[in-house]
Amino acid sequence: MATSLESRIMYTSSPGMKRHTAVEMTSFSTPHASNSAARHSKTVFNQVNPPLEMKKKSSLVDGILPEISESAHGNHPGDGYTRVRTESESIEMNNVTNEVPVRPKGRQKVPPVVRCGSTLGPTRIPPYLRSAPVRRLRHPLEESPIWGAAGGALSGALSLAVALPALLLLFFLLPICLLARSMAFLVAVWGRRTATGNTDSWADRPEPVRGNDARWLGPTWRRSVLHAVLVFDSGLEVGALRQLVANRVLPRHPRLTSRLINLPPPAPPCWLHDPRFKIERHVFSAALKPSKRKVKGEGATPKRVTEKQLQKYVARLIAAGLPASKPPWEMRVIRGYGKHMDTVAVLRVHQCLADGMSLVRLLCHALADSRVLHVPQQPHFGGQSFSLNAVRACLAGPLTLLLWLLLLAAGGVKDRGGGWWSDCNPLTQRASWSGRITLCWSANIALPKVTRVKHVTRSTVNDVLMAALAGAVRGLLQGCGVRQPPNLRVVLPVDLRSDISSPKPTSRMGCKVAPVVVALPVAIEGAVPRLWAMRKSLETLKSSPEPVVVYGATAALMALLPQKWACRVLNIPPSTASLQFSALPGPPGTLLVGGHPLKGVFPILPVPEGLGLSISAFTYADQVYVTVAADSGLAAAAKVLLSHLQAQIELLWQLLLHRRLPGELRPPPISRNSDLARPTVQE
Repeated sequence: MATSLESRIMYTSSPGMKRHTAVEMTSFSTPHASNSAARHSKTVFNQVNPPLEMKKKSSLVDGILPEISESAHGNHPGDGYTRVRTESESIEMNNVTNEVPVRPKGRQKVPPVVRCGSTLGPTRIPPYLRSAPVRRLRHPLEESPIWGAAGGALSGALSLAVALPALLLLFFLLPICLLARSMAFLVAVWGRRTATGNTDSWADRPEPVRGNDARWLGPTWRRSVLHAVLVFDSGLEVGALRQLVANRVLPRHPRLTSRLINLPPPAPPCWLHDPRFKIERHVFSAALKPSKRKVKGEGATPKRVTEKQLQKYVARLIAAGLPASKPPWEMRVIRGYGKHMDTVAVLRVHQCLADGMSLVRLLCHALADSRVLHVPQQPHFGGQSFSLNAVRACLAGPLTLLLWLLLLAAGGVKDRGGGWWSDCNPLTQRASWSGRITLCWSANIALPKVTRVKHVTRSTVNDVLMAALAGAVRGLLQGCGVRQPPNLRVVLPVDLRSDISSPKPTSRMGCKVAPVVVALPVAIEGAVPRLWAMRKSLETLKSSPEPVVVYGATAALMALLPQKWACRVLNIPPSTASLQFSALPGPPGTLLVGGHPLKGVFPILPVPEGLGLSISAFTYADQVYVTVAADSGLAAAAKVLLSHLQAQIELLWQLLLHRRLPGELRPPPISRNSDLARPTVQE
């Protein structure tokens, strides 16, 4: 009688960091097999792998490993069991024993182990579990500059050949399109004003939505809302916070009192003052059912909101979006959070109104009790570099757009992700996605450790965080069965403001962010070499015109094409990536709002269409607050990725702990007092 045995094994073992690996073992009996063979295969497995712990737990690879087992079982109908073995497990087994497992009595044979990335046939390993080829690691200084110079000269010649006719055509069509849209806007505003008969609401001059702000309208409205969870002291009341926003924020940023008005095409939407604006509709208390669990050591049962409940509540807000009938922002206040009964304010702002850096400046310059210069560093993409890169973008932009269109036409990139040019790994398998968002966050990363690694390696905080992210993704993919993970692409929003370090308050908000695609060095094994590779990649990005190309292409396409077509072209580069990462610098000290300290800030960048993971980091008061927003099908991956990220930061800090900082002198030798007091030796 045929029988089957299935079990999943979750284990954690690593000398330097926590690793969560899921392995599935399936035992199928053949017409000549018996129950004893299945029991024997399980006994042999447990003897060879004694530290493994058997647990019934769902994981990221629940939908991946059955496919491997099914394909392997179809190719070997007489196998006793089939399992996936990772690289670290194979090394551990080779060190433990070299003996061949004892075969059970009968005609069963122990099958060969299915290894990820092996050449056992295309039907054995799915494409998203195949390993990358192992290559020799080279230091950035070892690379020859000849190939870079030759590639730069070739790309410059192609860019010049494509840019000249494209710029002539653009200079001819762009003024005509802008003039037509302006005339259509004036006619639509006049028609709306005369049709409604209420000239009071149209007394203020309507302002059309231009450039990068218009990208987040239309079909992407619901998925383009920024969220931030602000944790205050328990004494802050809803009425006091509402009064602070009305007195400090709204006079400096009048755009917050305007709402969007859709006009007949080809006229763009416009911002218009909302005559029904009330602060009570935007800053209000939220009803969240508190938990009734008892606290250890206390007899009473406090009614408090747990972290898990708050995460689920914010996830529902992300899926709901913002209404278009009022200015697209709101702040929901929740009392009784955590064991200290803190006050939480969930800030929701649409990206057509402001981006992440605009909200940070609003928090530091307007809402806080004292104005704080929150960014002590100079801008990398704005100022003079922005003007220089704008000229370079005029030459490189037409060739970049041509390559995007060729990829879209050739099937390399699809509308909602996929294609032969896109990343193929367990994080991009959209068949298991559900469309629901889950959240997890942590504040266990100490900023002084990140700063120490930054100073020793002469890099930036963003370099260190992205290098740690590469190591976390590598550990996650190895846990899914990928023996040698390949490099991935990550979407990185780049801020192009030129006055990012200016202490002067400004009323300008808007979205001046260009999402670019950067390679993530996941294929590199060492933590420090990953940091060198990530630093080189970001330095190349700082000197390249790619962010300005994306920003200028957004403004040009929104003016020339309908919004649906323009968004389809602009979504080509992000569709090739595997995840999104954003890091914002916050104030170095604790802020006071109405006399109450701001304990923590958890930023949440929305997950773009076609991606399943979005990681957001925020540095504030000697802590790094990290939030992972993921599809519910990748909920287990989000938690494992967050724990791996913390372990990678700790690993980098441990490796570079005893290295001197640039310019730091060697400490003097330590001598004992007894040696100094000892008399000289007499001959």
